[in-house]
Amino acid sequence: MTPCYGRAKVTEGRRIQLPAHISARLPQLSGNEVAAWLFVVKFGRYRLLFPDQVEASETFAAILERGKGSDAVDHRTPFEAVPSALVALGARLQPVTLCFKGPPGAGWRLVVPRELPGRAMQVGESVYLFLSDGYLEVWQEEEAAEAMARPLEEVMP
Repeated sequence: MTPCYGRAKVTEGRRIQLPAHISARLPQLSGNEVAAWLFVVKFGRYRLLFPDQVEASETFAAILERGKGSDAVDHRTPFEAVPSALVALGARLQPVTLCFKGPPGAGWRLVVPRELPGRAMQVGESVYLFLSDGYLEVWQEEEAAEAMARPLEEVMP
């Protein structure tokens, strides 16, 4: 059975080379370049979404709209503020590009945006790649370590 996880290093240009067994399970990857979105589940955990997945969701449509910003004046007083999590909502969905490069080192590469919220992914850093419910997730090492440190009895009651 092919594993549904892998590890990769962040390389120059903030690129993550997807292992072949991971990219083979993502039917949306075709041609030489694919536009997608990276959703911030929480700092250190990011989910790759393709345009059809984002467009089919009212929630993501609302997040995209929030990310565009608005010039509309809210009728709040200067002492009333929109909740912080709502203001930051637009930053939780970042546009990304996946590129296919031929030999040497052939395969799909995910280019991580500099604007990605959370601790910036550094060149040489290892990340975990998980396939979860049909989605590719990119986890920074601290997030993966925290999740895997939990006793099995807590995870699988």
